[in-house]
Amino acid sequence: MLPAGTDELVGAYSGWDDRVAAILSKAKGDILSFALYHRRRDPVWVDGRVALVGDACHAMLPYQAQGASQAMEDAAVLAEELGGATDDVIDIALRRYVDRRAKHAGMVQDASLQNKAFYHYPDGPQQQARDELLRQGFDGESDVSYHWLWSGTPLNDPDLGAYEYRFAR
Repeated sequence: MLPAGTDELVGAYSGWDDRVAAILSKAKGDILSFALYHRRRDPVWVDGRVALVGDACHAMLPYQAQGASQAMEDAAVLAEELGGATDDVIDIALRRYVDRRAKHAGMVQDASLQNKAFYHYPDGPQQQARDELLRQGFDGESDVSYHWLWSGTPLNDPDLGAYEYRFAR
């Protein structure tokens, strides 16, 4: 992050509606400027008995508005897996946590990256087609529907739910 002045903030939105510049010009106090970066899916979520959650293992662009909720889902699944684990099966619990969360969180990362392009079409035919889709109540942004994201819960999944640790020994 770098400090920025009001003039720099307003200048970053030149060519936008004049009302945007008017609002931004009223900024007071410290302004910080920072870049957004895409991060690849991270294959390492666990090292020994240290597990990562949230941005530490699946940082994502903000174009799906899911970063915080994915971190909370990670924490809930990790708690569910560790909740019934004894010391001798913690390694299994951590592996199951990754198995239950990595694919889904990676899909959200990918959808966020796709939406970056979707939200930044230059004025023209693609932008007009996107705007029309949104006016009609389009149920997704990228070519990825929201259904997979908002249906179900990461907890107690019948296929991937908390492991019966008593059988792991």
